[in-house]
Amino acid sequence: MINCHGVVHVRGTPASGKTTLARHLAQRLKNTHRVVFIESWGITPLSTTAYLVSRAHGAGYLDVTEDEFFGHRHNNLVFIIDEAQVTYVDSLLWYTAIKTRIGIVSGPGFCLFSSYGSPSTGAPSFNYPATTTPPILRKEQRVSLTIPAGSQMPTISLFYTTSEFEDVIVRFCRQPSVEFTLAEDLQNHLYSLTDGHPGVVHAVLTFIQSVYRTRFKRTEIRRLTLDHIRGDLDDDEKLIEYVKLAPAGRGFPSRDLLQQSADPKIIAVFLDILYNGSRKPRGEYKDELKRARSDSQDGQDDQNEQGDPDD
Repeated sequence: MINCHGVVHVRGTPASGKTTLARHLAQRLKNTHRVVFIESWGITPLSTTAYLVSRAHGAGYLDVTEDEFFGHRHNNLVFIIDEAQVTYVDSLLWYTAIKTRIGIVSGPGFCLFSSYGSPSTGAPSFNYPATTTPPILRKEQRVSLTIPAGSQMPTISLFYTTSEFEDVIVRFCRQPSVEFTLAEDLQNHLYSLTDGHPGVVHAVLTFIQSVYRTRFKRTEIRRLTLDHIRGDLDDDEKLIEYVKLAPAGRGFPSRDLLQQSADPKIIAVFLDILYNGSRKPRGEYKDELKRARSDSQDGQDDQNEQGDPDD
């Protein structure tokens, strides 16, 4: 994707595997490219290009210069930027380096990993300063949590595929501290429960490990089935509280966001996605949310017009 499009944007909630993927990508690309891994975009008095050049020099690529930064000689140079949501406030990065690279066929590649915000709308208002809107990236330049139905986006996502999930289970059970394996029915249930979200998968596996230590460690059970642990997994309050305390909990919506989305019609749209998966084209869900928000706002306006009954 980077070779084809020059700029790729990867977006997902916290603990959805972005940093791990970014580091794996950096290691893999080092076999064929010169890679500059930037953990977080810094504040600097340098121009954007000068800052990128300085980071390239710090990675050992001393031949990178500002004058020929977007030239063919740097086609095999790739900047991987983690926590890239902070770059939305840096209009120079987006309107010089990124926008320039989008419009030409030469120069270094960029892969940006973001927790929030969008390449078309910038950062959200929650916990972020006002920002300019970055240049719009085409759908084929974006990677998200899942692959939307009927989408032009790439057929890759942050969530585990079934084969990746199975590999994670095998690796987890091989740890010396894990004294059990998971039966196929339990594995299938976990994949359905988590949808392959990396952070949630890990949290639920450690939850199962804690249950095993409490209830099964002193028994002869070494292979857990769904029947063994169904009651614990069906205890929503207990399980959610456990996941909230894990790194995956950082991806849960904030109280402010939940209050803004508390309208029943909006909740119904999200419940449809939750229960049935994102099988509809993304545009249909957007239209449904717009209608729900419009209805919610109309209802609020009517309530305001009625005024306080004590007036």
